Amino acid sequence: MSGFFVNPWFLLGLAGVAIPIIIHILTRDRIRKVAFSTLRFFVQGARVTLRRKRWAEMIIIALRVLVCVLAALTFARPFLRARGGANGPSYSQARMIVADVSASMRRAGGAAALAAEVRKAADLPAGSAVGLLAFDHAVREVAPLEGDARPVLEAAKSLTPGEGGTDLAAALKQANEALRRVTSSRKDIVVISDLQRSGFDSYKGDWKLEPGVVLQIALLASAPAAADVGLTDAQVPQSLALDNQPRAVVVRLVNRGTNDLQDVPIVLRMNDRDVERQTVRLPAGASVPARFWHIFDKAGDNSAEVRVLCDDADPGGSRYFFNARVLPEIPVLVVAKTAGGQGGAAFFVETALNPGTGTPFAVKARTAATVRPEDVVAASVMVLVDVATLEPAVVAAATRLLERGGGVLFLPGDGVTSEAFWATWSAVAPCRLKRAMTRRSPEGSAEGTLAKVDQTASVFEAFQRPHFGDFSTVRFARYWDVSESQASRVLARYDDGRPAILERQVGQGLCTIWLSPPDPAWNNLPLRSIFLPLLHETVRQSAVHTEWQTTSAVGQTPPLPPGYSLKESGSTISKTAATPTDLGPGFHVLTNTEGQAICLAINRPFGEADGARLKPEELKAALERPTAPDGSGAAAGPGASNAGAREWWWWLAMALALLLPAELWLANRTARH
Repeated sequence: MSGFFVNPWFLLGLAGVAIPIIIHILTRDRIRKVAFSTLRFFVQGARVTLRRKRWAEMIIIALRVLVCVLAALTFARPFLRARGGANGPSYSQARMIVADVSASMRRAGGAAALAAEVRKAADLPAGSAVGLLAFDHAVREVAPLEGDARPVLEAAKSLTPGEGGTDLAAALKQANEALRRVTSSRKDIVVISDLQRSGFDSYKGDWKLEPGVVLQIALLASAPAAADVGLTDAQVPQSLALDNQPRAVVVRLVNRGTNDLQDVPIVLRMNDRDVERQTVRLPAGASVPARFWHIFDKAGDNSAEVRVLCDDADPGGSRYFFNARVLPEIPVLVVAKTAGGQGGAAFFVETALNPGTGTPFAVKARTAATVRPEDVVAASVMVLVDVATLEPAVVAAATRLLERGGGVLFLPGDGVTSEAFWATWSAVAPCRLKRAMTRRSPEGSAEGTLAKVDQTASVFEAFQRPHFGDFSTVRFARYWDVSESQASRVLARYDDGRPAILERQVGQGLCTIWLSPPDPAWNNLPLRSIFLPLLHETVRQSAVHTEWQTTSAVGQTPPLPPGYSLKESGSTISKTAATPTDLGPGFHVLTNTEGQAICLAINRPFGEADGARLKPEELKAALERPTAPDGSGAAAGPGASNAGAREWWWWLAMALALLLPAELWLANRTARH
C-alpha cells in the first residue's frame, strides 16, 4: 500500500497535543500536608480517593491528546491505495483502450477509423502496458492489459461496428477495474467513440475512476451530411384478437442531415408483401411521425416491416421489424352473482361479448356459486359482474391467471359490499371501494359524465379516429368512490375528478375495474353505441398479455416461451441461455419439440439513431476525481466504490465523534468528585 494525505498542511495540528498536557501541568492541584489530629482516622480513605482522581486525570489527558490527533488526521484526510494488488505487475505507464463498436459507429468512419485510432493509442514507449476493450451493449476484452502491444494491434484489424446498442459506462468501469490491478506511475483510459448520449444513461453517479487515472477521448463524429434519415421510435401491435378493426402502426422518422427532404417514401410490408405506402416531409433536424392503419385478419404470426425507401436513409436504422400475433379466439369467463336476467349488467355484458357470429370471444357464463377453478384456468379473461366473494380456490386461480398474463375485469354493482370486496381481492384489486355515490339533478336525471380519458391507453386507441365514439353521451347516476389506488393507472375520470376506470398490472396480467357497472340503474352506458367497442377493447387488451412478446432488440434476451428453442448460425439458444445477444436484425423462428413455431423479430436499438452527443468535458467531469496536492487523484466520499483505494478520514471522524462525549462525561464526573 502507498499512502498520502489529501490535505497534509493540517498535520501541523498534531502540535496541538501539547495543549492539554500544558493545561494539566499549569492547573493541577498543589497539595500542602498539614497534620490535624482529628483527621488521622480519614487518612487512608483520602489516599484512595486521591489515587482514583489521579488515574481519572491521566485518562482524561490521554483522551484529549487522542482527540487532538484524530482531529488533525481527519482534516488531513489520510488516503491509502493498493500498489497494483497482490503481486500485481508494475509498468512505467498503463493504458486501457476502450473502442465503441455499436451501430452508431457505422456512420462515424466504421472499421477503418476505429483501427487507426486504436493503433495511435497503442503507440507507447517500452515498459508500458496496454489493453483493449470493445463495447456495444456488452463489454468484451479483446486484448488483456499487458506489456506487449502486439495483441492490441492485431485485434484492431477485426474491430467492426455491429448492430448493438451502447453502454459506455459499463465499458469505462471495466477498464478502471483492469487498471486497478497493475502498478504504474501513470494510468489512463483512451475512449474511441462518437460519445452517443444515450450510451451513458446507465451511469448513476455511484462510482468514479481510480485516483490518478486520466481519461482521454478520441472523438469520432460522422461528417455532416445533406440528408441522414433513420427511425427513432415505433408503436406497433404485438398481440391482438382476430377482428375487422384497423390497428395503428406508428413510427417516428428523424432527419439528421442539413437539407429538407420532400416526399420521403415509407412502406409497410406484411407477410412478405407491401400493403401500404405513404410519403413524409422531413425538414432538416426534425422528427416526424408516420402512421399506418392495417386490419390484421390472419390468425397466428404476422411478420411485418416498416422501411424507409430513401437513398439517404441509414441502411440499418431505417427498418423496423415486428411480429403481430393474432389470437383467433379469446376465451372469456363471465361470473355473475346470480343467473343474469334480461336488463341487468350481466345480461348486457354477455350479449355484448357474444352478439352472434363473427365475434372473437368464446364466452362461458357462470354464477358465483357454480364457478370452479378449472373454469378460470381455461380462460384468458375473467369478468366479475356484481361479485365480491368467491371460493378461495377460485380466487387463487384468478390470481394465477393474472400472474401468467391474463386479465380480470371487475364490474361492482349493488350486490357488492366494500368490506367483502376488499377482504377477497385486496391482493390484486386496483383500488379499495368506499361507498356508492348517487348524483342526480333536481329533475331526477343522471348528470355525471366522463370528463377526462387517457388517450395514451391502449384500450382507447380505437376511439382516436373521427366519429368512432362519443363519451360525452354517457351519463352516470351512481358510481363508487374509492381509496388506496396509488398503485393503479387512472384510465378515465368523472367530471368531479374521481376515477372512473382504473388499471393495475399484477404479474404479467392486467386487473381493471369499472367503477360504474353497465347497468341502467347506474348509468346509460349499455344503451349507448360506445359500450360494445369499449368492452371489447378492454377484454382484448387484457387477453393479449397472455401472449409472449415476440419483438425484441439486439443485445436483449429474447423472450423465449418454455419448451421453445431458437437455431441461429448452427447454435441452439435455449430459454436458460444467459446472453443470447448474437441475433441480428430480422426475423428468427422459434420451435418446440412438437414442431410448433413462433416468429421472433429483432431490431437495432432506437438509441443508435439518436443524434444527441456527450461533450468530452462532461464525461471527464462525471468520472475523473479531483487532483490532490501531490498530483494523485483525490478521494471521493466514504461511499466511493473504487476497490483499489481506501479513505480513512471518514472512520477517523466517527472515532472522534465517539471520543468527545466520552471525554466530556469523564471530565464532568471527575470534577464532581
